Amino acid sequence: MDLNGVPIPESIIKANAAASGASTAYRDIGYLRLQVILPWPAWLFASISAVILFQASRKRSRSAFQGETTPSVTSEEGDSTFSDKYVEEKVVPC
Repeated sequence: MDLNGVPIPESIIKANAAASGASTAYRDIGYLRLQVILPWPAWLFASISAVILFQASRKRSRSAFQGETTPSVTSEEGDSTFSDKYVEEKVVPC
């Protein structure tokens, strides 16, 4: 480490850190430990969900290529489109 081009000996840095009670080891600083530890479960769950979603999307695209379709809603006449048809609601009196 240097200050304006003048090298500072490591012994002076360690002596000043010890005198002030500061630590240069990251594992001794609690909030830095949490910043290192907490993201690991997030990475784990993100990886698992990415794999599951990828497999689901492949299954969905594979079924589309094999001619499988999602069930469609049909009207009372059996027509599968509702563009020109009106379906009456049957109201049951209370």
